[in-house]
Amino acid sequence: MTTESSPIESWWGDWALDLGEVRRWRIGPSVLWVQRLELEWRAWWDGVGGRLDGSLECAVPASVDEVPDHLQPQRFASTLAVERIFVGPRLPERIVVARPESPFTVLPEQDVQLFVSTPVFVELGLDSPEPILEFPSFVLSDTWTGASTTDGEAAYAMKTACRLRLADLVRAPHRAITPIVLRNRVDQPLLVERIAVPVPFLDVYGSSNHRIWTSTITLTRRTEEAGLASVDIGAEAPTFAEGGKLIAHARRERDDEGILHALSGLF
Repeated sequence: MTTESSPIESWWGDWALDLGEVRRWRIGPSVLWVQRLELEWRAWWDGVGGRLDGSLECAVPASVDEVPDHLQPQRFASTLAVERIFVGPRLPERIVVARPESPFTVLPEQDVQLFVSTPVFVELGLDSPEPILEFPSFVLSDTWTGASTTDGEAAYAMKTACRLRLADLVRAPHRAITPIVLRNRVDQPLLVERIAVPVPFLDVYGSSNHRIWTSTITLTRRTEEAGLASVDIGAEAPTFAEGGKLIAHARRERDDEGILHALSGLF
């Protein structure tokens, strides 16, 4: 288990494996084993921990014998002599509806800075722009977001602390931090009981202190009716991500009208 005083490293990147070699990654709640063979690669993954698990191991030499018996390998045949595999984070393919453990109120005409962290997917890639495998580092519950049960889209649900200070956010290697600016531009207090984070539209960045970040989003409300006036997504690494470098592009092209529609009925 990692702590703030433990050595921290990046678990994403390119890794070289010899023929027959097996390497193991422990990324928060999930464990990944990868083996390189002469004409194929094999991978196994298992979920073993809780949503805030801080465990971290990177490309540790391992053996097939340690893989649990109930796991079947996913096999990827290739006649190319590919020696390296890419392991990296990707954000979920659905919007994530985060419910604060304690609802809070944004006072009239105030801007609030929040930090919400989301479990990432882990993807594997060979000598190709498309990943050969991806799996959730932590499995989220299914839910729905939209104006009604017939007008919206499938989403994921999770609980969140919705921290107002970055220092209060629990550090976990499998979670990407999204800075959210919530702007209440009405003369009435705004009770926040849930926040929908449009993660499919966000880029992923790695910082020099080995944390995972996403694009910054700004949610603005200008009327007392349910819904948002605007959703703005930053085009660069957030200012909080020291030395932030792009790791993965957003899954979906940014569509302000589509995002607003998907987040309708949020408040």
